[in-house]
Amino acid sequence: MSSAAAAAAQIRALIEAMKANRTVNYAAIGMTALISADYLQTLPREVQLMWPTKLSVPKVLFFLVRYYTFVHSMISAWHHGDMSLTGDSDCYQPFAIDAYSCLVTHALCEAISYIRAYAFSGRNRYVLGFLVILFVTIHSVEFYILAKFVKTVRFATLPPEIQTGCVAIRGDNKALSLIFELILVSLATVTILMIGTAWWRRRQSHGAEAGSLLKLFYRDGIFYFIFLSTLAVANIIFDHTAPSNGLQFTMVQIQVHLNGVAAGRLLLHLREWAAKGVAPSGLNSHGSGYSAPVILRGKPVADTTLGDLELSSQYPQTYPRAPRVFIEVSKNSQAF
Repeated sequence: MSSAAAAAAQIRALIEAMKANRTVNYAAIGMTALISADYLQTLPREVQLMWPTKLSVPKVLFFLVRYYTFVHSMISAWHHGDMSLTGDSDCYQPFAIDAYSCLVTHALCEAISYIRAYAFSGRNRYVLGFLVILFVTIHSVEFYILAKFVKTVRFATLPPEIQTGCVAIRGDNKALSLIFELILVSLATVTILMIGTAWWRRRQSHGAEAGSLLKLFYRDGIFYFIFLSTLAVANIIFDHTAPSNGLQFTMVQIQVHLNGVAAGRLLLHLREWAAKGVAPSGLNSHGSGYSAPVILRGKPVADTTLGDLELSSQYPQTYPRAPRVFIEVSKNSQAF
């Protein structure tokens, strides 16, 4: 009787694992459809805003994120879509490659956030050194934990004729959760750095109003943090609450693909506003009035320097740029 009950429990667990596997597969396939639709929608803006500009680090990252996401989708389709795979011998390699590819995609997207923070700081070399150390440290730890996690995953061995695909039946949820916790720490650190930089800039500019591109730079960074943090928290919750039968992987592909979409749109949005920022006659992006320049330590900093993100701001211009006049009022200035 006990052996029969144990066999029935194993069958129920296997059925639940197969259901979880189907849910994860649907999520992966749905994300592939999403990034395809996003690509078609944003391709005209990419051609207009990204293709004509000179080569720069953010431009390279944009195209890596943009097109490597499709490479990752093909890897994910191989892992989740090949229903003939079964057991550890067949499933371990595609699963491991898919897992490492997920983290590579995250790293590329986070690199964009780090460069944004560096550009936002006015290309401060101390900030650059801190960001480089932080990026290398966090991602080295993430890949180390991922290597440990991948070794804990096991797959059910089923007859290939039933076409179930790779059904994960075991895995260290805590290790997977720790990776997303590190992602959250990385995002939070960069965002706090940007908030601190904004406060410092405002003090150094004596309260002068920042240009529209600087505001966009800051605002998009905050929205990006909130969006990705929400996904990371959802992944952490899944890792701690979902059973170790594959269901814990449901949010992984969703976060990876949405991260790529958000990072690409972030750069396109910034490029779009930077291009508008070269409006003639010193008009702001809305076409009314002048955008007040920021003054740091007696030196004017133009919007395009802050909104560069590219660390270079070459846009096709069909009109000359109007000169700007910068005025700094010191405490020793006498009244007229």
